[in-house]
Amino acid sequence: MNLSLPVNRYYLGVVVLMVGIAVFLIFNFIPSRYFSDNQQEVTKLYFADNISPAHQEIINRFNQKYAGEIEVMPIHLPFDRFTTNERKELLARSLRSQNSRIDVFAVDIIWVPRFTRWALPLNEFMGNGELDNLLDEAMFTAYYDSVLVSVPFYIDVGLMYYRKDIVRSWSDGEAIEKRIRQSIAWKELRQLRDKYAPGKPFYVFQGDQYEGVVCQFVELVAGYGESIVVDGQLDLNAPEVVKSLEFLVDKIYKEGLIPEEVTAFREGNSYNYALSHDIPFFRGWPGLDQNVERYGADSVKVKQLGIAPLPHFKGQQPAGTFGGWNLMISRHTSKKEAALKFIQFAISGESQELLINKGHYYPVNSQFYTHDMYREQYPDLEYYRYLLRMGVHRPWLKNYTEISEVLSYYLNMALEQKMPPEAALSKAEQTVDSKRVFIR
Repeated sequence: MNLSLPVNRYYLGVVVLMVGIAVFLIFNFIPSRYFSDNQQEVTKLYFADNISPAHQEIINRFNQKYAGEIEVMPIHLPFDRFTTNERKELLARSLRSQNSRIDVFAVDIIWVPRFTRWALPLNEFMGNGELDNLLDEAMFTAYYDSVLVSVPFYIDVGLMYYRKDIVRSWSDGEAIEKRIRQSIAWKELRQLRDKYAPGKPFYVFQGDQYEGVVCQFVELVAGYGESIVVDGQLDLNAPEVVKSLEFLVDKIYKEGLIPEEVTAFREGNSYNYALSHDIPFFRGWPGLDQNVERYGADSVKVKQLGIAPLPHFKGQQPAGTFGGWNLMISRHTSKKEAALKFIQFAISGESQELLINKGHYYPVNSQFYTHDMYREQYPDLEYYRYLLRMGVHRPWLKNYTEISEVLSYYLNMALEQKMPPEAALSKAEQTVDSKRVFIR
């Protein structure tokens, strides 16, 4: 009997099986870069932020520059969907897991102390040459306990908007506008109201239970030359601190300079209220006048807005709270080198110019404020640099977010006349010192 056919089939089956095992082992245990015609595998870098058109253009240019090597994958956390606090908690929950997919993330500058625990220390990776061109005011927010834990991306400062059309309609409007641009005193603001709009609200700020009301409060305390923190400890019982809150309450209920509605205002509704009620002065952050299309019927009024320092107390300097966003690298990223390249690109002149042109964000690169070429191209930056010199930082404490949550609640209670100012501040300090979980 001829057995050659079955034997051949047997050996053929063995060969096929061995080849299959070899193929499986090769493709599963040998790095894939050996099978891509020597092309390196693309590193996917996950970046969490509010991805504005300016952010997206920076990402697009970075991806183009590092095509085939690194690709930034944006994780969009839009401001119009998430409040600042909601963004903070979303990031914190994700980063608590060492398996987080986030590699690079943006933080409000005041979050830096809290997020340090999840951030990669950058001292050994970022040379001084890369940071020398960044504004000192921004670089202050990059460190915690002398460790570089973040890199500034763009900067804000609290300021006052004023209606140029209204001011210029007054009999001595040109001279008044000049004083406004230098900084107007609270007393003169009241005198202008009594002369040109007697009995009507004249100024608006944000007084709801959130970070905005704390910024307004910090600015007033700084306007008296004081701080709410002394030797690293919260101190809300100092006379000037109490006087600052009493000042706001009086401006609402005794003078009527500020409408009662501010107790429920955040940025958006405070802007809308001021515009729709033709209130000539209101506190805000940079960029409102660059987003005309959002305001529909009031868009013509938005085009009439000018910016100025916040009002000051007689004999004192004006103060505006610093804001802005920094970039951090996750401590647990496996893509450190790619993340560093992206951050270096984000603070480059090319990216910072995109922030101005496409997003109307103010750059942290100091060359835009000092170099003749940029000053000619962006003349508004010179005045904005003037405003930055009046900036004050909020308390640089790891538990600041908890302090802010408590303080904003009691500030709002006082503004709504549910508690006297001194009692509200005393209760806020006691609550923070107790270190108990605060539930509103």
